Amino acid sequence: MRKRLVILGSILLSFVGLYALLTSYQSATTTTAKATAKEYKVVRQKDLVLSGVVRAEEIKVLDSTSPENVKIKNGEHITKGQVIYQTGYTTPISGTFIVKEDGSYAVASDAKYIDASVTELDRHLILQGMQVKVANIDGSKKYDCVVKKVDVLPSSEESITKYRLQVPIQGVNVGVHMDINIPYSSVLIPGKFEDKGQILIKKSNSKAFKKRKINIIRTMGLKYASIAEVPVGSVLKEVAK
Repeated sequence: MRKRLVILGSILLSFVGLYALLTSYQSATTTTAKATAKEYKVVRQKDLVLSGVVRAEEIKVLDSTSPENVKIKNGEHITKGQVIYQTGYTTPISGTFIVKEDGSYAVASDAKYIDASVTELDRHLILQGMQVKVANIDGSKKYDCVVKKVDVLPSSEESITKYRLQVPIQGVNVGVHMDINIPYSSVLIPGKFEDKGQILIKKSNSKAFKKRKINIIRTMGLKYASIAEVPVGSVLKEVAK
């Protein structure tokens, strides 16, 4: 009886092992099928978000005087030529009157800009004169702005190179942090769907795949193409190499 139970146990374990093997094979086959997909639908990347801080275009240091001679309050707006000291001293520019930490006085100009930086990976996305969406960090206030300046020379070369940019903005206090939204003008092209700039593409308004020659943008080992050449929603077919 004991011998029979041992034999039955061995047979049962064999079936369990065979089932596990088949299950593992089926899972591996499914995974391989997913990894070797023959088509790829082009999707839009999320906007690039750059964080920056509002700065005055000019900080004009004023002549020193004793506090009792000052006719205005810290944070008050003043206009060019306005008398601000009892001595008759006038402000050289329009802006916000500031009492600095060391007790000296200055005027922060009305003209302000967002000071931000972009890495070398995304530098190609930023163009002088391009329109961008700007919002405060909680998203409650939004602005349409234009990029005024993008530095040609890097401002930092530590772990990754960065370039400064300026986006003029009005009606926001100095020191406020803002987010600049930069829409991506390119889409990702997986390696097996491109060969020497050649792709097989079926646009959303087409029924058949067509061979196209496109300009490839290479960044950090990845391949991208302009949305104008490869529209979002298009389908790419794997290219035989």
